[in-house]
Amino acid sequence: MRLTHLGAAGWEITDGQRVILMDPYLSRLRYRARFGLLDTPELPGDTRRAYGPDDELVSDTAAVDARVTRADFILVSHSHFNHCLDMPHIARKTGATVIGTESTTLLAAPAAYRRRSSSPYARRGLRVRRAVDQSGPSLHSALNGKHYYDGRVVPRDFSGPRRMTNDVEGGTLAYCCGWPAIGFSGSAR
Repeated sequence: MRLTHLGAAGWEITDGQRVILMDPYLSRLRYRARFGLLDTPELPGDTRRAYGPDDELVSDTAAVDARVTRADFILVSHSHFNHCLDMPHIARKTGATVIGTESTTLLAAPAAYRRRSSSPYARRGLRVRRAVDQSGPSLHSALNGKHYYDGRVVPRDFSGPRRMTNDVEGGTLAYCCGWPAIGFSGSAR
């Protein structure tokens, strides 16, 4: 088994046959006016655009494609952009099954392609081809003035664009993956 840190809360786990990505966020958007004093610092030579609260958040597909070549499953702990902005592109590219809350599934595909049902993935005891043994509710960390529980969810009719002003937690999950057991809570709680 190999575990590779993708940065932020992201991980790739593989046993040589299956590849599971957890909170894959490779775009590393620069942002301003989002987290008070925690705006992305200016770095010499960094020419990336800085996103403000009302700007449309766009996945850096070149950065994703340079790192992700295969995925069977994408586990998403919650729906904040720095955990799942790249998830729709990766799922389309690899055909991976996305596992997350209902909010995550609403962000996974354009509204025109979604099924009109609740996500079965937000329930306890989920088993997906023996790759994920369990998922269950968790709590987001309370860092930077956030609350332990943000009850906002992605609206069922959401069709974009994603912006920091409409970025919601959408519920939080923790996972247990077998091979040996690996616990994952992308929100550090």
